[in-house]
Order: sequence, then C-alpha cells, then structure tokens
Amino acid sequence: MDASASMALPTAAKYERTGELALALSYVALAGRHHVRMSWIREGVPSPTRWHRHRGGIRRLMEQAASVVPAGSVQLGAWMQRAASAFRMRGGQALVLSDGWYHPADWFRALSVLKQRHLEIKVIRVLTAQEMDPVRLIRGGLVVDSETGSTHALAYSPAELQGAVSAHQEQLARFCKRNGILLAQHVVEESLDEFLFQTLPARGFLE
Repeated sequence: MDASASMALPTAAKYERTGELALALSYVALAGRHHVRMSWIREGVPSPTRWHRHRGGIRRLMEQAASVVPAGSVQLGAWMQRAASAFRMRGGQALVLSDGWYHPADWFRALSVLKQRHLEIKVIRVLTAQEMDPVRLIRGGLVVDSETGSTHALAYSPAELQGAVSAHQEQLARFCKRNGILLAQHVVEESLDEFLFQTLPARGFLE
C-alpha cells in the first residue's frame, strides 16, 4: 500500500479509501483461508506485518494501518527491490495499491521485480475525480512536488495536460496487459461496495 506523500493529495480521502480497500481485500483473503500480510511503500527500510492466517487478524492489521501517515518520497523500483529481498518474496500473490503517480520507468521496474519473483501481480490505482480531470485541479502557475519539493512552471494548455495524464495511464495499462498483470482503477468518489463486489470480480481480481 502506497504511503508516499502524494497519497494524501489532493485530499486525505484518497489515502483513507486506499486503506479501506486494502483492509477489505485482506479480510476477503483471510475469509478464504489465505495467508495475508501488508506493507507500506514509504521512506526507510521496507517492513511487512507478520503473516495473518485467520479472520481475527484483521483487527491487528487495522491497528497497524491506522498508525501509518502518508509522507515523503519513494523510488518505487528501488523500494520494491529491497522489499522483495527483505520479505523473501517467492510465489503467491502481490497486490499493489497506489495512485500510480510515479515515472513509468519506475513503475515498470517495480512490477518487473515482482514478476521475477514468480508472483501473481494485481494493481489497483486509487485516484480522485480531480486527478482524473486535472484541468479542474490545476490551471497554471508554479507546481510544487509534494514529495521532493521541486518546482515546475506549468505552461500546458488544458488539452496538453489532459493528454499527458491519459498517456501516463495508457503506458501503465499497456505494460500490465503485455505482462499478464491485472489492473483496475478506483475513483474515490465512486461506491466502494460497487467496486469491491462488482468491478473487481468482473476483472478477475477475486478468483
């Protein structure tokens, strides 16, 4: 679960919904007698929770999730490489929840690390309606990167800005399709129940 600074923007509801989704899917897995552990993509040494094997473990996962506050910057590919070794990943399933606002090459490197570990990979991007329609969110001026503090003068036309967002989404979608990775996208303003019980089963996420 992504816990970098961008997950709290443009509203804290994005990170809150990501946590709700992660815990709901963990409960589904535990109810199906699978083993579950969670980790947060953030600065520092990657550290997972212990493995949970029964539905009662969801309480402990909820407590740990509540203690994590999104902050900082992460190089996703490098983080995943460290995590794969530290967690001794080999086989099983990896579910990545993130807003996906990483450079495409960083995304590809991170997912390739999981693929090399013979994991079944599933990705859920969690976004807000504002991020889906960036022209409403940003119209011009100086943009400050919430994770690195770097600045960038925004001089795009509305069409160029929307096109850049669409191109980013298409790159990730193409990579996932080419590599047999399931990809879904959830918008915070939409129903969580509908996403869990209709969209994800239809996409093959809960098989």
